[in-house]
Amino acid sequence: MEDSSYDCVACNFTLCSIPDVTKALFEINRVLKRRGKFVFLEHGLSDTSKVQVWQHLLNPLQKIIGDGCHLNRDMDQIVRSAAFEMKSLKRFQLHLLPKIICHCFSRSRSQRVDRKFNERSYPEKISLPKYKVIENE
Repeated sequence: MEDSSYDCVACNFTLCSIPDVTKALFEINRVLKRRGKFVFLEHGLSDTSKVQVWQHLLNPLQKIIGDGCHLNRDMDQIVRSAAFEMKSLKRFQLHLLPKIICHCFSRSRSQRVDRKFNERSYPEKISLPKYKVIENE
């Protein structure tokens, strides 16, 4: 795919399973136009410490039975570190399902940050300070 060729990329419940999620997000950023939008709905690391303990404990088993799905990915931090600007992020729980599985993140208008990337420009590992930005729309 050519650089800056798409107006919008949508991603639903897939970032949890991609082995190199950072590279995938940088590829999304690369193909988006300058003012392109990244729309996503994901599950990941809860903001409740008791739930996080269980997510970390059960993650190795979940990766096996869930075909690589991670319960404990901090989607807020991962998406922001991959050069997306989010003014707000919606966090919510899917009811009727266990909290360890269904702590969800949604952002309908994440905007690409204007940066040039090549296949070696993405970081091998994400190492940002822990922070939480939770704003209701």
